[in-house]
Amino acid sequence: MSQETRRTYLATVGAVGVAGLAGCPGDSSSDASSDEATEETTPGQEPSSDDDTETRASDDIGWPMFQFDAANSGYSVATDSVTPPTGPTTPVTEQWTFRTDATVGPVPAVADGTVYIASEKLYALDAADGTEQWSSEVASGATSSPAVVDDTVYATGLNSYVTSEPTSSVVALDAVDGTEQWAFELDSQTGSSPVVRDEVVYVGSNDTLYALDATDGTEEWTLETDAGVNSSPAIVDGTVYFGSLDNHVYAVDATDGSEQWSTETDGWVPSPAVADGTVYVGTQAATVYALNATDGSEQWTFETDWYRETSVVVADGTVYAGGYDDYLYAVDATDGTEQWRFENDRNVYASPAVADGTVYAGSIDDHLYALDAADGTELWAHETEVNVSAPVTVADGTVYVGGHDRSGENSVYVLTALS
Repeated sequence: MSQETRRTYLATVGAVGVAGLAGCPGDSSSDASSDEATEETTPGQEPSSDDDTETRASDDIGWPMFQFDAANSGYSVATDSVTPPTGPTTPVTEQWTFRTDATVGPVPAVADGTVYIASEKLYALDAADGTEQWSSEVASGATSSPAVVDDTVYATGLNSYVTSEPTSSVVALDAVDGTEQWAFELDSQTGSSPVVRDEVVYVGSNDTLYALDATDGTEEWTLETDAGVNSSPAIVDGTVYFGSLDNHVYAVDATDGSEQWSTETDGWVPSPAVADGTVYVGTQAATVYALNATDGSEQWTFETDWYRETSVVVADGTVYAGGYDDYLYAVDATDGTEQWRFENDRNVYASPAVADGTVYAGSIDDHLYALDAADGTELWAHETEVNVSAPVTVADGTVYVGGHDRSGENSVYVLTALS
């Protein structure tokens, strides 16, 4: 497979694996820090149960995985064990950028002062200035977000670019130096981001959901569906929730994979978010669903004006959803009534992030926006040279986002408040 075909393939898998997994790239100009990449330096609602508290990552964690936690909430609150991430609420400047040779996986993970980026390699960068700490080709061609738990980085990568049906592997790497701990080959390529809960790694691939032992990568169980599982699962109260390209939302027992329920929707289903006994999903057919987490019964639906590929975010009783109709929506989590909508010049099809009362969302109008979560008032807008089509990571007063410019250059941008 040619280099150009390889890049096209990675972009396609990133988009399909989406919903909140849409990968995106960016632009920068600097001296090379390695042969493959360059780096430039320029300038809530409390959890409802103890188990919910455990679902969220522990103190001073930054943003350790896709959508922040195992519930895919995209949101963090302060508890006795969690120091929530904060982001800039005043206009921002680029602190540093890091260029890669391929599409940047959906969401950078941030933990213990290190930023982990999935692209043609898995990179570990110093959060302060973007200098490369290590990189690994074991997780090459990643089209999903890494997860960092207990000093281990879990990621996916493509095994081959030369076959008509390339496969992916889940790999576990030492967070300090990138040495491989184990690898498990999936049955096909994946856009699903690994989620780690109670020493089990959950990830989708093709038409199968896998549960792997986090310590050695051995398979614990699998569950097959009728179509691809590019959704990143959410794990809450001993249940795994995930969406499929067969238009269904599934709930299965986290211990053995036995199906508890499945609910059919009007389109293929990105990654769900779970909060307060409700599963929230947006479908490709432009509908947001709220389902009872116990039996999958429909509680309400909300229709947007055009189709969606992004995961929703749930924070303080509000569901935030973007889409292809140039709006970011805020919807009451209880009954689905619209609270506000924010219009921009083009699509908001990457998942937003919520931190400290602020919603951060990118748009392919080349801007990253910060909005007041209460009423949608624009706090600031930062113009970039890229389509901001990937979900946003927020940690330690900093926003991390990937993008690609018109020439196809790929970068991660790191933004902090102006002094």
